[in-house]
Amino acid sequence: MTEIIDQFKIPTEEEKHRAWRDFRVNYLLPHGKEWFSGPYMPMEVLPPKENWEANSTRRLSRKDVQKASTKIKRFVGRRLESDLNVFEHTAPIAFAHGTGVNDELDGSESKAPVSFLVPNQFIPRGIEPKPMEELTPDERQVLTQYQMKCEVIQSLAKWKPIMLARLGVDVGEGIYSTSTSIRKGYKGDVTHSVIADQWDYEIRISEEERTVETLKKYVRIIWKIVTDAEDYILREYPDILLPGHPTSDIRLPKEITFLTSEELHAKYPKMDAHERETAAVREYGAIFIIGMGWPMKDGSAPEEVRAPAYDDWNMNGDIMVLHPLTGYRHEISSMGIRVDSES
Repeated sequence: MTEIIDQFKIPTEEEKHRAWRDFRVNYLLPHGKEWFSGPYMPMEVLPPKENWEANSTRRLSRKDVQKASTKIKRFVGRRLESDLNVFEHTAPIAFAHGTGVNDELDGSESKAPVSFLVPNQFIPRGIEPKPMEELTPDERQVLTQYQMKCEVIQSLAKWKPIMLARLGVDVGEGIYSTSTSIRKGYKGDVTHSVIADQWDYEIRISEEERTVETLKKYVRIIWKIVTDAEDYILREYPDILLPGHPTSDIRLPKEITFLTSEELHAKYPKMDAHERETAAVREYGAIFIIGMGWPMKDGSAPEEVRAPAYDDWNMNGDIMVLHPLTGYRHEISSMGIRVDSES
């Protein structure tokens, strides 16, 4: 038994790191998988070896990681309710296909949602139905007349305004949900997953409030919640920090810096989108980029491709922070004021 266990021993972090580099050099790059070495998530974004021990998942036990995650979720949920005047609403996990409620993300085929079929058939327990090819046309019609094609949610961006109207919330009120979605077209890496576990909120505002200043007001509220959450979890779990390690002194700035996508482009004209975002967070610690979606005035690509159906591209943006272990930009929030008939 001991020999079998030894054959399947858990690799060390150094062995996993070396295996990943070998995989990249021997397979990804020779087969044209250059996107693994691009500026979005270059190989160097893997935490430097000297930072591995500073990772909170290595500083805490697996049990404490789960407890800390739960405490953060409860803390943020309470603050969203009090600071934004929102109440929690259960999030859906799927939509019926063709309703137009799901988020199409950037609209590309690769970002299409995961779909599945709900048969809506009554099948007694323990009895296998006849294969479809053995059914008569009438039997097939009976079995398929109520079936539904459904899609796993990709985000609640379109669902939330519908719910505000259905619930009849007043101006200044809103809802929030904790949603879990699948985004099969995304690439998993050190800081990303095809599973998106996030808070979604939506607040009804007046026509007069459709301004960049309103957007900034809500960004500052969210940022205050984020920095307070950092302080809270460090009080609860001070051992997350590795004493004496450079990352133990890194904290989120109490104030967030606002930059438009054009200002960011002008500030770092020779860099692509993710390179200039990384340069900016290294300078400021945390930024909010206003205006995601429009091409630059000089004709170059937009800061990020956005769906045109919900956010007003003149009044939306992302919060980016400096990831203390990788040293690269890390997006933690995307928000915006909704489009109206004119925009």
